Amino acid sequence: VVIELPPWWRRHPWRSCVLGLFVAALVAGRSVVGSPLTSEVLPPAASSTSQWWDLLFERTHLVGLGSADQAPAYVNILSVLGVPLWFAPGLLTWLLIVLAVPAAALTAHRFGRLISDDRGARMTWAVSYGLLVVVTGAASGGYLGTIIALVLLPLFANILLRLVLEPTWPPAITVGLLIAVVSAFAPVAWPLAMVTLALCAYVARPAARQLAVSAVIGTALLGPWLFDRVLSRRIWWEAGNPVDAPATALQVAGGSGGTIGAASVWIAIPLIVLAVAALVPAPTRRAVTVAWIVAVGGLVVGLTASVSTFAPYPGAPQVRAWAGLGAGIWLAGLMTAVLFAWPMLRTRKYRQWAKPAVALLVIFPILAGGWWVVRGIDDPLQADPVQLVPAFLAAGKGTTVVLTGDSTAGIV
Repeated sequence: VVIELPPWWRRHPWRSCVLGLFVAALVAGRSVVGSPLTSEVLPPAASSTSQWWDLLFERTHLVGLGSADQAPAYVNILSVLGVPLWFAPGLLTWLLIVLAVPAAALTAHRFGRLISDDRGARMTWAVSYGLLVVVTGAASGGYLGTIIALVLLPLFANILLRLVLEPTWPPAITVGLLIAVVSAFAPVAWPLAMVTLALCAYVARPAARQLAVSAVIGTALLGPWLFDRVLSRRIWWEAGNPVDAPATALQVAGGSGGTIGAASVWIAIPLIVLAVAALVPAPTRRAVTVAWIVAVGGLVVGLTASVSTFAPYPGAPQVRAWAGLGAGIWLAGLMTAVLFAWPMLRTRKYRQWAKPAVALLVIFPILAGGWWVVRGIDDPLQADPVQLVPAFLAAGKGTTVVLTGDSTAGIV
């Protein structure tokens, strides 16, 4: 008797889905193959990883007009990650940006296993979450901080949940390390993490000591650099160049950071409708409410960023803050609320709403994924060298003269 097995893609649907996301990511990155990626936000990568290490130890930095300031905290992480790619550090940023969607989907699916046993809904949720890095405009704009934060957020939630349920020291240390890594690229993540840890300590008193250690580790590893960003109102400044990033309240509510490469706000409408409907079933309302609290927190951060400005350097023009990270957390919370309530569609009371709910659920990943592949992730991201003039000088009035040379050869 010959038993015919189903095709490989049916026997391993999630692996097939991840493979499809990797192929789609390469197709979407078709216009940024070759040279190191650059944009107004993302500066050209160093020619060698040794230049990143030099920033950590040299007393003065030949960056822009020259500086004696401490190197940004994210340089520490790039220096370590760039060691295997010593002579091609640009490949590191290329991988982080081009493959951000499948990477975020993988971490989301791992967390989704803890909160849902519905494979189809969990896979759809994970793919939708992965697409947030392009929907917000973070990938096409070169906002590496938002990309890192969205990729690591499900991993952070996974370990934090384990820490709250079973207070032990290894997950407490891991949570602190994740806070430090994410905050190094996106400093605004630090106050969000501190508030989250405080709320968890209030709800889960037995884990309060471990949560306090996580907060101390996440803060101490960033050191004076973090407090300089907080006290000088530069906490909105993510990794890269400070660029004016205007966003309206409507754009933030639609999950957009307001940049050229962000998706249209109407793509998120079906998701918002489903998240509101998820509040109706009483048995899952508690978990759904927690997800809504996270979503509203992200919305508040995004709206606050949209009306906030900061001066990157003394005397430099004010630039409007980037709202993409808050917008991404807002949509992520809504997605999670839907996933929490999804099992109620199996019950007799809500079974008649299953087909409309499935239709609304798949609209977001289909539209967002199709838009991502067709449009690509270029513009303003590009694979050509950008202008040497820093963004804050280019935005100011007048003409900037660029002088090159050194103390031996003189000015060229």
